[in-house]
Amino acid sequence: MECISSKVLVVEDSALNAAVLKDVLCNTYDLEFAADGESVLNIVLETQPDIILLDLVLPDIDGYEVCRRLKSNPKTKDIPVIFLTGRSELEDEMKGFELGAVDYIIKPISPPLLRARLKTHLQLRIEKCNSDQLIKNILPSSIVEELKATGKTTPVCFEKAAVFFSDLVGFTRISSKMSPVELIAELNDLFTIYDEIIESNNCERIKTIGDAYMAVSGMSEDSTFYADNIVKSAIEILCFLKQRVNKSQYPWATTIGIDSGEVVGGVVGVKKYIYDIFGSTVNMASRLEGASKIYKLDIIISDSVYDDIQNPENFCLREIDTVRVKGEEHVLKLYEVFDCDEESLRACKKETLPLFTEAMMDYRAGNFADSLSKFTKCSEVCPEDFLPQLYIKRCSTLMRLPLSKDWEGVSGI
Repeated sequence: MECISSKVLVVEDSALNAAVLKDVLCNTYDLEFAADGESVLNIVLETQPDIILLDLVLPDIDGYEVCRRLKSNPKTKDIPVIFLTGRSELEDEMKGFELGAVDYIIKPISPPLLRARLKTHLQLRIEKCNSDQLIKNILPSSIVEELKATGKTTPVCFEKAAVFFSDLVGFTRISSKMSPVELIAELNDLFTIYDEIIESNNCERIKTIGDAYMAVSGMSEDSTFYADNIVKSAIEILCFLKQRVNKSQYPWATTIGIDSGEVVGGVVGVKKYIYDIFGSTVNMASRLEGASKIYKLDIIISDSVYDDIQNPENFCLREIDTVRVKGEEHVLKLYEVFDCDEESLRACKKETLPLFTEAMMDYRAGNFADSLSKFTKCSEVCPEDFLPQLYIKRCSTLMRLPLSKDWEGVSGI
């Protein structure tokens, strides 16, 4: 079986009946036996059988109580239970179904009937497993559980979540030279790895829109390291693409923007479920991804993400600008993540970081001459670094103009 193995737990206190069941089923299924109710509960937790054949009359607790406890435990509630019993009263059968059993077979058993019903219920479980997995690939696990329990979902506000937004550079130009089959194969290959990276860092993929990819961190129960997790994902995705260039005929590159703040998540649609997230944080992440092209950088994060990184020493970070985004009132600082730069570029950025930081402070204070001098030195040490060159042009232009009274060193994007 693709989804689960055919492991059957037989709960029967009669040695004779257990021997009969073994003879009927041993050539088809992997059997395990228990003779009392208490041991069943421990065995099920330990071995996770695919289906349980449960006698009603047991020496300690009866089969009804065993079934009730199994169905009340989230770890065992989805395991199908079939009652095997000598009790033929309708009330007994109804009670079994009310407790969550999938079938009720009266002794003495008919071997063909037992085999047929086992096969049917195991096949149903495989189909349910496949269906659940498909839904989990579309919706977050917490939403899946809510849907299964109540048949509906309630929108949730996450006060602190980080949104990742990426875009493939030159997608239109490159894809225009590809057949539809090649294009979908490439995107599938890329986004499959993206998904693996995102999931491994406790983040959630939300959706893809063409070549754009959106993910979020901070929606799980343990979100202490939500900022670290999303930045780590961005670095791993970028490094994957840079390494893949040497093995692929298509030179894919990406730009990434990450912002954090309040996010509302919920299921949209009735006939076709789509889980999506909404809010200014989503829009800002997209804006930052677009701004990365202006600064010629791979990854840009906002100050809210930077401030919530628990282990900043694990990353290569530097402040690059203070901006006001069109349509937004607040000002935010932008930071570059340069862990995936070529080794020589990464080294010289680290070397010039103290001087670069001083130059940024002078720039914000309106000391353009001092700022120009320091950015020029940074550029001489690290000519491949575009940012000092950007600020050299800015300073040169601003030095020719009278300093505005409300100057704060804020740019617009």
